[in-house]
Amino acid sequence: MSIAFMIKFLAIAGGLTSSPTMLLGDKPCKAHIEKSVNGGLNVFTGVFENFLDEMVEGSYTLHAVKEGQSGRSVSRQKGRFNAMPYDKVELSKVSVNIADDDAYTIVLKIYSGDVFFCGDSIVVKSSEIQHQEH
Repeated sequence: MSIAFMIKFLAIAGGLTSSPTMLLGDKPCKAHIEKSVNGGLNVFTGVFENFLDEMVEGSYTLHAVKEGQSGRSVSRQKGRFNAMPYDKVELSKVSVNIADDDAYTIVLKIYSGDVFFCGDSIVVKSSEIQHQEH
């Protein structure tokens, strides 16, 4: 992400200023995980939304942590992205088959360099879904 974006982001997030294109209390970006079902598999898609009037460059991590009778496993994905002004970008997808005794935690984190900007997580156990936005 550009230095100008980081300064604008920190100023808006810290309440020091507001952009004329944003309402008071709005955030400059949003990360969220969308859930769908495809062929019996649960598909989780990491999404980034840019609410600023400038392009955003960043990186992401998407982790799927499975815990069940067979133990614990972690699937990790990471990458870089560009989001045009007011754009919604699909970052990555993970597909899992959730057995009755399995629990999955899907975690999406958005970064600029080593700076964490926003994220989202979903906890799934069988057919129960809990959604937590950060």
